[in-house]
Amino acid sequence: MAVGVSMSQDPVGLEGARYSERYLEVEPGVELLVRCWEPVEPELDWPLIFVPGWISLPHGWTSMLQALARRQQVFYVETREKATARYSRPFGPEDQTIERNGADLAEVCRQLPGDSSRRVWLAASLGATILLSALARGVVSARAAFVISPQAHFRYPWWVGPITYTPDGLYPPARDFILWYLRSFKVDTQAEPEQMARYERTMFAAEPRRLKFSARSFGGYGLWDLLSDIPVPVGVAHASSDTLHASDDVMRLLAGLPRGTDIPCPSNLYMHSADLLPDLDRFLGEIG
Repeated sequence: MAVGVSMSQDPVGLEGARYSERYLEVEPGVELLVRCWEPVEPELDWPLIFVPGWISLPHGWTSMLQALARRQQVFYVETREKATARYSRPFGPEDQTIERNGADLAEVCRQLPGDSSRRVWLAASLGATILLSALARGVVSARAAFVISPQAHFRYPWWVGPITYTPDGLYPPARDFILWYLRSFKVDTQAEPEQMARYERTMFAAEPRRLKFSARSFGGYGLWDLLSDIPVPVGVAHASSDTLHASDDVMRLLAGLPRGTDIPCPSNLYMHSADLLPDLDRFLGEIG
């Protein structure tokens, strides 16, 4: 059931579209925030459901969301590790699994208006992993899926495990260490400073306990045995410069998808912006 609908302030400041948000109950004691944009003068009559990445914020997708919402209805689903999720009961790592998140997507879809057969999914990083897993297990259906930097296999440095068991009060120094690691070894801050800035904003906005529990739940998870069961066309956008998401894993994922389409991109910034929309449209045009 819809827990509440409000006309709150648009987080990406878009003119020409109506913004609203609602909390949907996905299981007893757990409610997820779903943001919705509806253009005043739509160009496309099919809805798009967007599932962002791990602890991702709408501001990191401003350019893309603005371009999408000017032309069609967009539902932005915030997964249960994010600070916006509401829990009225105790929760633990078992509440943050990929499978549990996939069940959430199915329940959100059940409660959204419109014809589910016409929906297209757009998902990034962790959101892409959740979506692909759900599609493979038949939990959700779609006309097509377009994924950005999918995390096909969760592998962590050895020190991540101990961090997921630290007290909440030690989150600030742990966060600062993780950001130092990303800045020093995983992100080209000279070529793509925007990528690092996004990670900094999300880490500071994250809810520590949910972040730790989700990291603990995802460790070692892989999609490899599920890929052949995904029946719908899947476009896979990736950039070789995005070293945080292993390019070898992306190519292996593409090889395992029955109906996968390779969509190489020049940068992480490109994949987070309106520049990616022609690739999405071309992919959808080719599958009919």
